[in-house]
Amino acid sequence: MNKWYEQAKRKLEAEKGSGSYDRYASAMKGLICEKLCIFCKQDSEFAQAVVQGGPFADCMKAVAKGEQQRPVVGHLQSSHQCYYQQPERYLF
Repeated sequence: MNKWYEQAKRKLEAEKGSGSYDRYASAMKGLICEKLCIFCKQDSEFAQAVVQGGPFADCMKAVAKGEQQRPVVGHLQSSHQCYYQQPERYLF
């Protein structure tokens, strides 16, 4: 493991539990955090950007905003779909 991954994982997990989230972000934050940790493990440059970047709550606001702008189809898009369609949301 690299030092950036360990720091990024700690930051994401800590901020996942301490942030203020609307219902959309709350529904997705666990899986989004998990997937971001996996990506951080695979790419140390991304992990560094997570450590040095903005808070996880801001990332989730951006993801949730994109989700709220989708046409209503009776349910939330899966967290997996949000993650794969908008991974750049963390690097705002």
